[in-house]
Amino acid sequence: MRKIQVGLIQQANTSDIRTNLMNLAKSIEACAARGAQLIVLQELHNSLYFCQTENTLVFDLAESIPGPSTGFYSELAAANGVVLVTSLFEKRAPGLYHNTAVVIEKDGSIADARVARGVDPYLDKEALRVIQSMPRWIPGKQNGKAVRVKYTVPVMFRLQ
Repeated sequence: MRKIQVGLIQQANTSDIRTNLMNLAKSIEACAARGAQLIVLQELHNSLYFCQTENTLVFDLAESIPGPSTGFYSELAAANGVVLVTSLFEKRAPGLYHNTAVVIEKDGSIADARVARGVDPYLDKEALRVIQSMPRWIPGKQNGKAVRVKYTVPVMFRLQ
């Protein structure tokens, strides 16, 4: 059995997202300096935690994946030689939002492809076939090392 060092980061956030990101970057660097190989961030770590209330203004915080945050965390992962597990507020389509876990790894492959919400067994099977037959993605690189990203890929079918 292989053992790895894991770093867990939880911090008190402010309404200033840039400050939160800089604090997370410092914490990630500190965990890596202490030997962490896998670093897991708290849920929805870029901003104040908003899931306890219903406020449509928070939808402005949502972003696409890949997007600015995955780029930011990819650079941090590569610079520090670690795998990061992030929690991002994703806008998948107009009116479709998710709290999405993104695993940023060392290569560009899609790992653990699975159907998140099935529609029909035949359509689910075809969606998996399409995802698994995709060419390898070009990973982000930090310090010359590739990182792996895991996220939900929307697949839409048009039946005629």
